[in-house]
Amino acid sequence: MSLPDQPSIAVLAFDNMSGDPEQEYFSDGISEDIITDLSKLSGLFVIARNASFSYKGKTVPPRQVGSEMGVRYLLEGSVRKAGERVRITAQLIEAESGKHLWAERYDRTLEDIFAVQDEITSEIVTALDVQLVSGEQARIWRKSLKNPQARDAFYKATAAFLTIRPETVPLNTELFRQVVDLEPDSPAGYTGLAWVAWQRAAQGWNPDIDSLTSQAIDLTQQALSLDETHAEAWMISAHAKLLQRRFDDAAAEGKKAVSLSPNSAIITAFQALLLAYLGELPETLSLMEKSKRLCPISPPWYDAIIGAAQWRLGNPEEAIFFLQQAVANIPHFIKAQCLLAAIHGSVGRLEEARSVGREILRIDPGFQLDRFFAASPYKDQEHIENYRRLLVEAGLE
Repeated sequence: MSLPDQPSIAVLAFDNMSGDPEQEYFSDGISEDIITDLSKLSGLFVIARNASFSYKGKTVPPRQVGSEMGVRYLLEGSVRKAGERVRITAQLIEAESGKHLWAERYDRTLEDIFAVQDEITSEIVTALDVQLVSGEQARIWRKSLKNPQARDAFYKATAAFLTIRPETVPLNTELFRQVVDLEPDSPAGYTGLAWVAWQRAAQGWNPDIDSLTSQAIDLTQQALSLDETHAEAWMISAHAKLLQRRFDDAAAEGKKAVSLSPNSAIITAFQALLLAYLGELPETLSLMEKSKRLCPISPPWYDAIIGAAQWRLGNPEEAIFFLQQAVANIPHFIKAQCLLAAIHGSVGRLEEARSVGREILRIDPGFQLDRFFAASPYKDQEHIENYRRLLVEAGLE
């Protein structure tokens, strides 16, 4: 894979050296926070977590990782947590040669953990000679969780949330509430609760969409009152307002989120999803191309966004290809299944459409079209009418 023009890096999952598998989320959280901080630099190309973590537990030569990820540099490290003490090691490596450009070891108490992360990020930026524009550096150092129990709860909740399953909602909610209780001055807990509320509405896991979207917006406002540069909060707010059909507000806040975190794969992908609903389809595909470049081993829902855009651009076979990949990896992904059923029907494959329709009803026996479209905020009414007709023909009502 060719290298981008700007300095490029993949942050590999830091090794958990604590001897306790239960501490895996802690070492993962350290790596994720460094990725998040680095992705806010417009002068640096940072591979997303899903891709860089695919090497976790594997012994792969740096040159191979650099070639597969398309990056010039790698950051690897380890975390050893014992009681209230933690030791973090980090090494910056030139992928092509395997040469160590910089290495450091940090021995700290848990209270100092986020200061350590800031030090590591600062060292990497210096080593890569990234020139920061005025004001950008201030956005890198986010307000952090200082309470060890709050950090613990936040990492556990995030790990559960990323599985995208409705059964994790009670645990995620409880853990993010713990973060709010322990660290009321941090945006992290409020943002986590907003993600959960939005996800329940957008995935159709709860019929009370109006209440959930209002809740998500209120929570993002609390987060932004604490840190107005919190890109995730802006993006959640954008998608909640999209569910309310406040299209102009959603578009503006999506752009704001991207401006605050231009090299975040997840922010870029969620902006692509927003634009797909707004009908800006070429830009949707352009952003998904960027997001996949930032995250070469991307989550399956990326394929669903691409498939949805390709269908509306008049490329049904291309759309079916991507959507079949999405549902093969996430069979319970109802929105991808519905797209697949509709597209089969749109090209005259009625039996295939009805087969997917039956699968949807098997996964969700209580499926209702009205609730589905309430959680599918397309701006184009003609598209909604056509989509609904095709789903009815597939046996869904």
